[in-house]
Amino acid sequence: MSDEQLFVALSASVPMWNPPTVPCLLHELRLWGKEAVFSKQVLKTYDRTGAFMVETLLSDKACRERTVQIGGAFLLDSPYGVSVVVSGSMDAVRTRAEGHYGQLLNVLAEAGVPSTTPVTTSSGRTGTVADVLQDAMMRFSWTRELDFIGPALARWLPPETTWMDRFGNEADVDGLVAALLKQPLGKGSCSGCHVPHAVVIILRVDERYPLLSETVRRQAHDWLIALSAGLDRSQLSSGGWDENWSGNPEAAESTWHDPLLDRISATGHHLEWIALAEPGSRPSEEAVRRAVEAVRRDIDALPSMESRSFRSLLPVSHAARALALLRLEHPYTAWRRFWDQGCLVHGSRGWQLRKEAKK
Repeated sequence: MSDEQLFVALSASVPMWNPPTVPCLLHELRLWGKEAVFSKQVLKTYDRTGAFMVETLLSDKACRERTVQIGGAFLLDSPYGVSVVVSGSMDAVRTRAEGHYGQLLNVLAEAGVPSTTPVTTSSGRTGTVADVLQDAMMRFSWTRELDFIGPALARWLPPETTWMDRFGNEADVDGLVAALLKQPLGKGSCSGCHVPHAVVIILRVDERYPLLSETVRRQAHDWLIALSAGLDRSQLSSGGWDENWSGNPEAAESTWHDPLLDRISATGHHLEWIALAEPGSRPSEEAVRRAVEAVRRDIDALPSMESRSFRSLLPVSHAARALALLRLEHPYTAWRRFWDQGCLVHGSRGWQLRKEAKK
């Protein structure tokens, strides 16, 4: 992968919208991390740091003050701990909500935010990230977005492998993975692309902290191998994938109602889990190479920053993270490398590599 391919995706994911929505902040923190620092020199009229992102997402007062002024509470008192308002729930008001059950826990884990970090609810009560996890476990349901809560639990549970819901029912990671493997291909958020990502994350955690039985572990590996073979076959002639990647017409559903963003979303999400999977569980090297080039072209085809919707940040951030991971780099480290080398120029499409730097 070339520097240009990586930088096109990183540049399109710089936090250029202010004030942000909660979904934007979740994707920004996930991509750039808690150590990120974007100064006014980069963003022109404001600065944005990883510390700002963490503080805003873990304080209801800060969230109300710093995010788009459309919405209600984000963090609520709960009899089980601290409850995060989820989009589509009775508590949700417009954009001040996590998009998926377990999304905040996933992002905090990926960013390396400790479980002891303070969390302040809308009432002013202070708890910790551990209280958010406790509430999520107690509200667990087999019908609620296992592709999000699954990897969240796998990241926060070890060395435990089981948990109890509010009705006293015990569940375990084995059963969770088995349920994910039974889900119809293409079904779920972002055209079903979070399901393989969840399976890969759980398998990777399982390597360090055994969570799975040998039978389920083998089934998960076999499932990924079969999925990868299918992705080799379903790749678009231009490279990459779209919402029809699964070949399951009943599951295929446009996420963004925009063919360009749908291709960026599907290809970026798949490349993200591919970058994290074991080599034997990935599509062919040629398929990955073509997907990388395809997503670079599609991101380059987005409108200028002045005409671009903030919604583009969400799918593009997945592609940017995937390309950095494929290069074995952290996205913010890669960005800083380009910035510190002084090889960037600002224009209508945001930051770009100088022509001489592309050579």
